[in-house]
Amino acid sequence: MDAGADVCVTSVHKMGSGLEQSSVFHLQGDLIDPEVLKNHEDLLGTTSPSVLVYAAFAGWRRQMVEHGHAVYDDALTLAKTVRARIAEIDGMHVHGREDFCGPGRGADLDPLQVIVDISRLGTTGYRIADWIREHHHINLHLSDHRRTSAQLTHADDADSADALIAALRDVADHVDELRPAAQVDVPDPADLRLEQVLLPRDAFFGRTEQVP
Repeated sequence: MDAGADVCVTSVHKMGSGLEQSSVFHLQGDLIDPEVLKNHEDLLGTTSPSVLVYAAFAGWRRQMVEHGHAVYDDALTLAKTVRARIAEIDGMHVHGREDFCGPGRGADLDPLQVIVDISRLGTTGYRIADWIREHHHINLHLSDHRRTSAQLTHADDADSADALIAALRDVADHVDELRPAAQVDVPDPADLRLEQVLLPRDAFFGRTEQVP
């Protein structure tokens, strides 16, 4: 929102203390009518909301008001250390602001999202994640043909950070077991484009008929 967005969505189940499937809108300015936003949200939201999810929201908001700065100061300090330690592992490059931020790109980078390029290891992020899950019982966040990532939160501490580092070091030491990786041919985005018969906006605002 500090970058000037009119509306954004925060996944509280990732970045806060919310239960799974909990997200919130942040709205500022007068460009977007709150009632219109609510109308659009109703297209996607459940008609049977969970009381547990809303209770977790309330607890998260209180936690942030009372302890938010201290909680995230600690989390960001831990993330800085974790990122530096992973960067020391041979064959791993931790993406930083210099990779993703700048004119025409992202305004900033969330350092709690630790995205690691492992392409120099000669395998894939998929294999790295599967191996770590099998041998260390750690689920990494997202992976693709050349990267894997870890999601840190304010609930992490030195113990969970050490476990992650140990797993990444171990997989680097055993990477011969994960070679050779099959070549992944990533299509050009234009090749994936499907025929669009109607714009979503036109469909949403199009004529409708109520039927019994």
